[in-house]
Amino acid sequence: MILDENGLPEKYVTLVEELGNDLGWSFEYGIDLRSIHRKIISSELTTKVIVLPNDNEFGTNGFCSIARSNLNYTRENFILNLDYYIDQGLLDKNTVNRDLYSTSNNYIGYYYNLNKYNREYDEITNLLL
Repeated sequence: MILDENGLPEKYVTLVEELGNDLGWSFEYGIDLRSIHRKIISSELTTKVIVLPNDNEFGTNGFCSIARSNLNYTRENFILNLDYYIDQGLLDKNTVNRDLYSTSNNYIGYYYNLNKYNREYDEITNLLL
């Protein structure tokens, strides 16, 4: 039994195996529960962060975007993080890096191709302006 700072028992319920199944159990706040906390560890999340363009009087054509940055190799408006899959052993880190960055030996070269196609797209749209 785990006691809190006041000497009262703390109860934890984890039903990971039963996630999504109705077991007929319930908890009532104030009787069975006094508080509910959700613990999220950011390193265990898979993320695709989308950074939308924003209005800015100093930006080209009146807006700023990470897709326009010279430091953003892919020229996309998102950032990928596949650490969760790698940490769970579902993906191999070296293979992921090769698929993202390399076009040799039948690897995808995802970032390389995004860069190539986005630069071609930028050239075409610049002709239309």
